[in-house]
Amino acid sequence: MTNFSIFLKSFLFTSLLVLILSHQVLAAKKQRNWRIGLGRMINTVYYGYETKKGDSDKTKVSANSSGQLYSTSLVLEYLFGGRKSPALFGVEFDLGTSTGQRNFTLENSNKKIGDILQKINTNYLYGGNVYFSDGGEEGFNWSVGLMTGSMAVKQTFQNGNVYDGGSDPDSDITYNTTQESSHTIPVEIVKLGLEWILETAVFRFEYFSTKQTFFGSEDAQTITSEDLGVLNSDNNRPQTETIKLQGGLGLVVQGRF
Repeated sequence: MTNFSIFLKSFLFTSLLVLILSHQVLAAKKQRNWRIGLGRMINTVYYGYETKKGDSDKTKVSANSSGQLYSTSLVLEYLFGGRKSPALFGVEFDLGTSTGQRNFTLENSNKKIGDILQKINTNYLYGGNVYFSDGGEEGFNWSVGLMTGSMAVKQTFQNGNVYDGGSDPDSDITYNTTQESSHTIPVEIVKLGLEWILETAVFRFEYFSTKQTFFGSEDAQTITSEDLGVLNSDNNRPQTETIKLQGGLGLVVQGRF
């Protein structure tokens, strides 16, 4: 047996061994394209109230409040890609599972418009994420996502027209004692995510904006007088609400399957 023949057989044996070991490694490492988990959103919400007094000038009354509400969603995602090509794109669907809420008080001239319980919930969101590198590989990664859908916001008013002392500080207006409103607001979301990918789990931190249109400047909002109605029978003193969704932060924890 010549030296060349020995070399050739050794080379072929080594190559075959490498191929077998490589196949075993690839087979042992499961391709995990599904992600299922929960997302926690910190939503910044602006609420504005406006009406008119009953005086001859119909003096405007306005008050507003902004705050954060924490809500939870079921987050389902599928990544396109495999061992032969990197997973650089995924489709995502979010479904609200629990509402976020906050309490605040609106008043004018030391007289309560109401103590308000505000709630928010994600009806549904769907869209996709683009990954800067392979979303199926363990380690840190960045993503940019676009989502569309709607969110529900509800306000419950209590203790309206309450004031301190014996005399009415503003007799030109009488607020409703109790009332409520509910709104569904369409949203277009652009989000930037930083995620830590483990073998069977993903942790993603997100910053998101909620706009009327993708990459637009106007917040997703509704301006309406329909739910709260008017303060008198002449229909000339409507109660107008302005609700704006101003984006926020999110944390998503998912299992990989």
